[in-house]
Amino acid sequence: MISLSSLPGNQKVFLSGAIVGGFFIAISYFTEIIDFVYLSLFIFLYGMIVPMFILTGNSLNDLNDSNVFKCWAIISLIFLCIYFLSADNPNLVLGSFDRPANGINQYISSNPISAFRALPAFLFVYWILNNILKKVSGNYIVFTFKQSRWYNDKAGRSINGADVIINIILYIVIFPVSY
Repeated sequence: MISLSSLPGNQKVFLSGAIVGGFFIAISYFTEIIDFVYLSLFIFLYGMIVPMFILTGNSLNDLNDSNVFKCWAIISLIFLCIYFLSADNPNLVLGSFDRPANGINQYISSNPISAFRALPAFLFVYWILNNILKKVSGNYIVFTFKQSRWYNDKAGRSINGADVIINIILYIVIFPVSY
């Protein structure tokens, strides 16, 4: 059971924002109040911004809390279901331009829903790396972006090289999965 009352305040706000953003997308899609070209772009950005904000918005430390992780895991399962149900939707296409199907372009999807794979992939890699770090050092992954010193106040510990490398890996996971 997830106890929403025990969630940190910043997580309540961010989870609410992610849910409201999802409802906005759904309402916009079904009522067609936004042109599909703009909606497609918004969907693509939304799918990438959610995991990026968790990583770079000082919310990463909170994922060690099982209630927070479960909330994001539920949202990521919803993202994954939406991806599988909408991956071939002809209404949602990024851009109206022709790209040659060679080089890097062959790996880039024209469907913005592909960005909805980023959050599940991010959380899966986070879960694996966090468990490894806990077994090796006894610490959990901490936020390293925008730190002015090698100490994380929220975690109450020093930041080390493993933390930085893990944050870089998590950052790298988001983009290839989104395309």
